[in-house]
Order: sequence, then C-alpha cells, then structure tokens
Amino acid sequence: MATRSLSEKIVWGVAAISAAGIAFSLQYEGAPQPDATEARAIVPVKGDPPTLNVGGLTYYPSTGKRVQLGDRVPIGQAVLEFSLATSENAACVRRSCPECETAQPLFDLAGDFVHQFGCQRWKESSLLMLARAGRNVEHCEFYLRYRFVRTFDCATPGNKVCAGVWTRAQARAALCHAAIKK
Repeated sequence: MATRSLSEKIVWGVAAISAAGIAFSLQYEGAPQPDATEARAIVPVKGDPPTLNVGGLTYYPSTGKRVQLGDRVPIGQAVLEFSLATSENAACVRRSCPECETAQPLFDLAGDFVHQFGCQRWKESSLLMLARAGRNVEHCEFYLRYRFVRTFDCATPGNKVCAGVWTRAQARAALCHAAIKK
C-alpha cells in the first residue's frame, strides 16, 4: 500500500461528507427521479421499518417523527430530510474519531455506514477501532462483515431477501480499497 502525504488526507474532526459520498448513498437509498413529485414510504426488506424511497430515511430529522407506511412527502422535503440526515451522519463520524486522518472517501463510507446501520452501531464497531488505529486495509475488509439482515446472510447466492445489503457492502469495500491505494 502506498502511503499518502498528509496534504492528501483529511482530518475527520472537521470533515463533511463530499458530493461523491452523497451520490454513493443515494445510489443505494433511492435518488430522486427527474419527474418525481413526491417520495413515499416503502418497506425495503421484509421485517424492516418503513423508509422513504428517496434517501432511505426511517425518521424525519427535522421533526424526529418516524416514517409511517402510507407517508407521502413532496420530493423537495425528502431531499431536505436526506440532507439533514447526511449532516447528522457526518457529525457522528466526526465525534467518533476527531483525530483520524484518512482520505475523503473513507470518511464518506463511514457516513454511509452510519446512514444504513446507525450511529450506535458505528461507535461499537470494529470499523471504528480499525480507523482509529490507521489499519486501513483491515478497515476496508471489515465492511464485508456487514452483510446480515437479522440472521440471514445476504451474501447467499441468488437471494431475493436482501441482495442489496451484500452489493452495498462489496461496493464499500471496493471503494475503500481504491481510496487507500491512491
């Protein structure tokens, strides 16, 4: 692994999620369609709570209210709520490791992980411990361990339950490895 100069690293304590990081999350959480006028609540995986089909939110950051099945909100509000959630995700990552210095994509991926699994899961994860230790290769590989929905392994070939969870874990690991090799 090539080492990066300090000028190419960012300090997590003052970082924000980049446009590329937001685009990555929206790829998996539902980006607004050009002709869409509203977002609606869906259940992405059987047994999961309802989420907005734009941004994948389970609650509205502006009010703290949970998304309910049947909710329909204007697309502009859904985008605003996703923006607020992204800010909360970044704040969680900043607080968890203010002294971490890594490439921007690693911060973005941590924010995406928080969006999918929550701040508490991030703070308790080995991902954070590995980031703090600067063990980037192991950190990247560890994303592949987050492939389960309840007890079901989403990496099971041909599964129709949660294939997207496994696809996203693989994408995180691949982007993470690419970022540390630059």
